[in-house]
Amino acid sequence: IKLAINVTKDQFVGISATNNGNSVLQVTTSEGAIDVGRANQSVIAFQRGAGSSIRAEHPSGSLHLQTGGSNNRLNITSDGKVGIGETVPLMQAALPGLHIKSADAGHTNVHADWDELVLEGTAASRSGMTIMSTGGSAVGGIAFSDSGSAEAGMIRYDHGMPGFQFKAEGTTRYNMGAADANYQDMDLVLQAN
Repeated sequence: IKLAINVTKDQFVGISATNNGNSVLQVTTSEGAIDVGRANQSVIAFQRGAGSSIRAEHPSGSLHLQTGGSNNRLNITSDGKVGIGETVPLMQAALPGLHIKSADAGHTNVHADWDELVLEGTAASRSGMTIMSTGGSAVGGIAFSDSGSAEAGMIRYDHGMPGFQFKAEGTTRYNMGAADANYQDMDLVLQAN
């Protein structure tokens, strides 16, 4: 006789599985499984091919999407930080943000003011972005970090000025604004001392 539904004396339920009391609900088929109410996580697993799963961790409240077995592809923390290819997004503040990792840079220096988007890669990988602002007095910027500094270099665009500001090692090295008569014809080389 094949066991279809099993209910323990503590009201733990197993469907096509013998629930051993570790979960509130276990459903198991050849196509996948649902395991809800474990002490540390709940899982919905899809078993076709290499397998994929959605895993919610308790008590942290984080959510993980895994593909190809146990490869974490998308990770959302309880405070809204999102990691793509990164299980622990590197935003400094407890605010939502996105960390996209194509390769491991080998350090965790992230600028505290501009950490809503972190693009992580190596010299062999490419990363890029577009910054959209409302205009007016808004300021947009790109901070460059390395293993020695979270502010090794910076490019800021001030819509109120309007113009660019270039910084190296925390010091403004050059301002270039629309009011500068020859700003379109300048050759610019920035180098940290």
